[in-house]
Amino acid sequence: MLDKKIKTAIEDALNGKSNFPELVSETLKYSREKHPPRHSNHECLGVILEEFDELKAAIANRRGNDIILAELASVSAMCQRLAEDHLFR
Repeated sequence: MLDKKIKTAIEDALNGKSNFPELVSETLKYSREKHPPRHSNHECLGVILEEFDELKAAIANRRGNDIILAELASVSAMCQRLAEDHLFR
């Protein structure tokens, strides 16, 4: 289930009221609040691949643009989290 702020950010993005980086920022903030830091690059990669698989499934199953956008934001947020938590120290 998506956080209310993320749902609002998706709706705003789809309606041209915000942009993708703002959606990624909200998704990243939610991820940091909900999940502790990952222990390694490999653990982060596992999460990124899991999110990517969800994105592929959303596209393959012709889900709505809102679901695809949410999955894209999740992949992007996890990539940013790997960079910030493990590479930029």
